[in-house]
Amino acid sequence: MTADPEDDAAGGAPAGPLRPGFDHGTDPDLLADIAGTWDRLREASRTFSSDAYPWTLWYLTRFDDVDDAFRDHERLSSRQTNYNTEDSHRWIPAQVDPPDHTAFRAALNPHFSPGRVAGLEPAMRAVCAGLIDGFAGDGRCELVTQFAQRFPTAVFLQLVGLPAGDTDTFLAWAQQLLHSPGAGPAAAAARKAATRTIYGYLRELIAARRARPGDDVISRLVGADIDGRPVTDDELLEMAFLLYVAGMDTVAGTLSYVVAHLAVHPADRRLLAEDPGRIPVAVEEFLRYYSIASPARVVQRDHELAGCPVRAGDRVVLATWPANRDPRRFEQAGDFVIDRTPNRHCAFGAGIHRCVGAHLARLELRVALEEWLRVIPDFEIEPGARLTQHVAGAAGLDTLPLRWPPHG
Repeated sequence: MTADPEDDAAGGAPAGPLRPGFDHGTDPDLLADIAGTWDRLREASRTFSSDAYPWTLWYLTRFDDVDDAFRDHERLSSRQTNYNTEDSHRWIPAQVDPPDHTAFRAALNPHFSPGRVAGLEPAMRAVCAGLIDGFAGDGRCELVTQFAQRFPTAVFLQLVGLPAGDTDTFLAWAQQLLHSPGAGPAAAAARKAATRTIYGYLRELIAARRARPGDDVISRLVGADIDGRPVTDDELLEMAFLLYVAGMDTVAGTLSYVVAHLAVHPADRRLLAEDPGRIPVAVEEFLRYYSIASPARVVQRDHELAGCPVRAGDRVVLATWPANRDPRRFEQAGDFVIDRTPNRHCAFGAGIHRCVGAHLARLELRVALEEWLRVIPDFEIEPGARLTQHVAGAAGLDTLPLRWPPHG
């Protein structure tokens, strides 16, 4: 960890300038250069505010501030983890505060423990290998739509006992829900419509699992105990919705950046292809270097946050991308160090709301890299391709056309 001798106890650079209308989901500079823009914003100030929404929106960009905010569940509520919506739903346990959070988390944790997740690996690996085999012989693919989205979606469908034939439907809903950015009425209407559709589907799924349980996560949660009482259908619905959102979109976004990185860094690609045992450590550096999540919190009461006075009802974006590249926290913070250890990043959050699916996400990324590099060790981005990305709640590339020497 390095320290800036000119930084004072308040964090050095001025805190809290207003950036009128700023929305990280639509900001053209971020969409053009996510890494460089977040770096500039972080070094300009510990925090800044925006008036783009009916509530004041604050952004935290430095590691210590973001890490502290993740852990401060007393002054910062998780009841709205989306920065751009006002929703009556509460995704369980991510959007539930203590003391209720404790019981829900205890019910969900066993289903995503290291041991339980490890048991998923054979089926997960078979799905991953099957997807890659489907296009390896073509010598090219569109990584996002043919692999990065489909692999975690297939894993989610297996977890909840749904047929693979539902993949395209689930992907279309996720696109409408999670990638309709902005504060305008059209984007808001699209998100609300997708939410209604997904909740309706999941409600029917829960009813089916109550009538005929199977060997899947939803069936096991049907029998969950919440502080001595049975879990309700509405609570199951919110758990299922969270699994849907987190399980599909976050790994897909990370995978898009990971594979793009390997496409343009042949030394890193060769190192992992020739020595797959290095992949687990490399996964942690990928998670640090390409931290796609920007969850939000709601201010519970007036107080000072990162040197600025905030008011009850304000929202705070915890921007993990710039936080995990903060030179105050990491040596060579702006460099990808493939064997970095230790690597205490906050890609999965921190404190009581740390991502319940962290073990699953790590496994998916490791398996994806192992299987991809085993079959396609040498690849590049299609010459002349123009890559675009989305940022918002979870960043990712929109497209990633690749090519490689065809396999027979």
